[in-house]
Amino acid sequence: MVAAWALKNWKPLSAMFALAALLALAGLGFWRGLVEIGSLQDKAATVARDAQDAKWQAQIANANAAIAAARADQAMTAAKADAAARDAESRFEEQLKQLEKNDAALAGGADLVLRRDRVRVLDGARP
Repeated sequence: MVAAWALKNWKPLSAMFALAALLALAGLGFWRGLVEIGSLQDKAATVARDAQDAKWQAQIANANAAIAAARADQAMTAAKADAAARDAESRFEEQLKQLEKNDAALAGGADLVLRRDRVRVLDGARP
């Protein structure tokens, strides 16, 4: 009975099946288009993320270079200050040795009494 009806109405049925096939193909094409759009979005996001990462890495490298340069400058300044302090210390020790030598050269070198000539020697010790 269904077969007889199908044979009698084959033109509308074939048009309906053709329309259903066209709708199925259109849906499949739409779905593949959405998948492709999603894939392109993922690729664009990856490219943008990589570009931003490269930008940040460059900025971090520049900041690290600036910090390294500042540390090197500080190290040079500290070395100069250290050298100046050592020079001042050695000059002070030289002056102290000269003062002790002048004090010992005075008459009664072992004597701890404060005399005029000793006061004159000590007067030269003031900076």
